[in-house]
Amino acid sequence: MKDKQFWSVAGIIFVLFMIYWFAGHPFFVSERGVMFWSILVVGGVLIYSTRMAKRGEKITLRSIPGLKAVEEAVGRSTEMGKPVLYVPGIMDMDQVETVAGVVVLGHVAKMTARYETSLNVPVSRAIVMKAARESCRESYLLEGRPDLFHDDMVHYLTDDQFAYAAGVNGIMIREEPAACLYMGKFYAESLLLAETGNSIGAIQIAGTASPSQIPFFVTACDYTLIGEEFFAASAYLSQDPELIGGVKGQDYLKILFTSVLLLSVLLFSMNIFEQQRSDEWKDLKQKTNLSAEKSIADFWNNADPISRYRAVNRSVSEPSAEHILNKYKNIAYSDLSKRQKNNIAFTTGTPFWIQLPVDNRMEIVNQTFTDNNQSGYDTDAEFRQLEIVKEGKNKWNQMGEDEREEYQVKFPEMNREDLYAEIGKETIEWEDHEVAWAINQRSIPVIKNILMVQ
Repeated sequence: MKDKQFWSVAGIIFVLFMIYWFAGHPFFVSERGVMFWSILVVGGVLIYSTRMAKRGEKITLRSIPGLKAVEEAVGRSTEMGKPVLYVPGIMDMDQVETVAGVVVLGHVAKMTARYETSLNVPVSRAIVMKAARESCRESYLLEGRPDLFHDDMVHYLTDDQFAYAAGVNGIMIREEPAACLYMGKFYAESLLLAETGNSIGAIQIAGTASPSQIPFFVTACDYTLIGEEFFAASAYLSQDPELIGGVKGQDYLKILFTSVLLLSVLLFSMNIFEQQRSDEWKDLKQKTNLSAEKSIADFWNNADPISRYRAVNRSVSEPSAEHILNKYKNIAYSDLSKRQKNNIAFTTGTPFWIQLPVDNRMEIVNQTFTDNNQSGYDTDAEFRQLEIVKEGKNKWNQMGEDEREEYQVKFPEMNREDLYAEIGKETIEWEDHEVAWAINQRSIPVIKNILMVQ
């Protein structure tokens, strides 16, 4: 689709969507709004980067030595008159790594067809055999050498993990391929294969997203594609504008999501900082610490040495030596360190303010703010109306068709928002919204809505 056609279609879709939105957007689930806009952003970025690549604009991708070495490995096999061994992992086509391995196999098959080099692909799954065979057949056909392709090029060994590894190792020992490529999902057999390939002097290139197997491939192979390098291999090898644009679009999205994550951390930190400056936070912190201090002091003064030992060390065992008990018998509460007091507070269930989870502290502070400003909370008509509608909408989304129909019959002339308000009035419990009011009143305006997620 040309640019003019693309933007025309995009403009029509946008106009239709705006008409739908301003018409009240029926059937649109607002709770899924974040997902909806995320899909639009992701789709938009990928479409933009793909079309940018199709227009021929320069897109720079990081150089990956392992992918550059693939053609070198095939060329080495050609010069030595030896085959290329390609292992697409041991899992079925339901694994994305196996799919990626079969895709890369297609590019490798094009090279072996171009250089008239023998290719050997042992597989451990019947469906993988069929997919790999068709991928190789198509590659040889595209290179104009269908006469060099034969079905036995891709052959089945066994489903058993270590029997398959033994079979592949046997092929390596007998045929001594000049290049061994491992691209797919691997488990414990990875080192067995790589070590055997290393012993015959083959150039080895591995690619997998299995974190537990990457160290073995890195150790035993000449080149290793790690994680996303493996999934991007098809774009690098084919130089297809659509694939390259997709890889670049994913990079843009990573930058975007990382920025959003950092911004969210910053906003959350700003909210905590704001809470810490409030009178409620300071007052609650002082009261909580004084209460904890008094409670653990009473515990310490009335506890026997064994209980003291257990509390300080957060242990259920008894000390093995008598002098340790004497130490805890004679030590005064004022001589305890801060760490020891914290341990006692944790053991006795009377934590200091700092030991409370951040979310708990913020909820207590916001609840106290509302309690201290009860008159404002009771008379905030705008907030109450918004919460009533929100509550009603949540209830509406949870209702079945019969229950919704009853309300529509009961209020036939009412628009959807007023209907939500009627439902909300019947079901709302205001004590559940006191913290929300405090956040709404006290938070920095720019981040007010974001903080409601907490």
